[in-house]
Amino acid sequence: MRTSEDYHLKAGELKEKLKDVPDDAKVYYQRIKDHYFEGNGWKTKEMRWESNETSHYIRAFSCTEHPDTGDFIINAHY
Repeated sequence: MRTSEDYHLKAGELKEKLKDVPDDAKVYYQRIKDHYFEGNGWKTKEMRWESNETSHYIRAFSCTEHPDTGDFIINAHY
């Protein structure tokens, strides 16, 4: 049975996708609309830093190089 973990970006996939991306490529991350959290029950992962500050993160879903611009895109959901 597949779990939600099976559908998220893993470090190995990221490294494989980045191997041919130029070092100066711009990296973009997809903006998430609030309704994903409010209506679909998405949760963030809270991480605490040495400064005792906390930040909230979500998992990346996939990544790709944009075919026209060469920019690197990290997708937040399918």
